[in-house]
Amino acid sequence: MARPWLKLLDPGLTALKTDAGTSFEGRLALARALNGRARHAEALEILDQLLAEDRSHVEAWFERLLCFNDHAGEEEGLELLSQLESLRDEHPKEGGHLRNLGYLRLLTQDLDGAEHALKQALALNGQDPKALELAGLLQLHLDRASDAKAWLLKALSLNPKDPRTLRLLAIAMEQLGDAAGAEAQLVAALQAGESYYWGWHALGELLLKRGELTEGLRCIHRARSLHSCDPASYFILAEIFSEQGHLELA
Repeated sequence: MARPWLKLLDPGLTALKTDAGTSFEGRLALARALNGRARHAEALEILDQLLAEDRSHVEAWFERLLCFNDHAGEEEGLELLSQLESLRDEHPKEGGHLRNLGYLRLLTQDLDGAEHALKQALALNGQDPKALELAGLLQLHLDRASDAKAWLLKALSLNPKDPRTLRLLAIAMEQLGDAAGAEAQLVAALQAGESYYWGWHALGELLLKRGELTEGLRCIHRARSLHSCDPASYFILAEIFSEQGHLELA
């Protein structure tokens, strides 16, 4: 049964699907939009097709790694690692492959390996905003919020409207006790990408932690309107509600 109303739920995504066609860049833009909405399974299907067509496409690989999550099996992680190590060896002057390798190692909790690869990537291209962002993310994993903030500000000096980087900066600022600054960065992230799932979700979390229940839930509901089936959302909210004594909501 045709359901034309589905297209009205997210007109921006509908337009990207229409425009994507068979072009590589069009499909990559669609996958990027799906990742931004945390619809990683749909993005993954497109990205695997793109990488089958061009296995060395650096930006397609970065988007592919955004689809990698805690539920991925060890076998998948090892296969991706093998492919990225091969690309690094085949293209030793391409910092993007080292950056992506560092990202995968970060995702698999190999923090030393991630730091080594990211240092090499930045030595080849110190103006890569994604590599700088990942250096900041690494510092967040190491509980070094001040260092993370410095790296993320460097990334934003090159790409000031990246929603993902702005959200990470908000996390660093919240950890440093600057709740107002964190909120400002999340607002900036959503102004840059109004369909950024984790921007809305992070803003909702921040408001809920401050006791602003109604406004926080509005932001969470906005996030879930983009992707309703992300299990992490429910775990995060249950933890926040339990901490605040809202057991009826947890």
